[in-house]
Amino acid sequence: MRKALPSKLAFGIFDHLDEDGGDIARQYADRLRLAEACDRLGFYAYHLAEHHCSPHGRSPSPNLFLSSVAQRTRRLRLGPLTMLLSLCHPLRAFEEICML
Repeated sequence: MRKALPSKLAFGIFDHLDEDGGDIARQYADRLRLAEACDRLGFYAYHLAEHHCSPHGRSPSPNLFLSSVAQRTRRLRLGPLTMLLSLCHPLRAFEEICML
């Protein structure tokens, strides 16, 4: 039998916040706990998509939510999965992402 090669495969979360009919504060708290668990389990990254006026529209400002995730995690790499640059000045988007 051959010896297994070491793996550099990393896992991450690509997330969006669905309108599920529930309390939005509870949903945010649940997602923060998910990110904390991912950090403890050794996941590589957590990304959140930006959505407006859609069934996935509970994340209109991914950077704001990700800053809260950053306060609760130690190793996760964070980033917005999508940003609607037509709604945000590119320089501001760049600066916010750099702050994360």
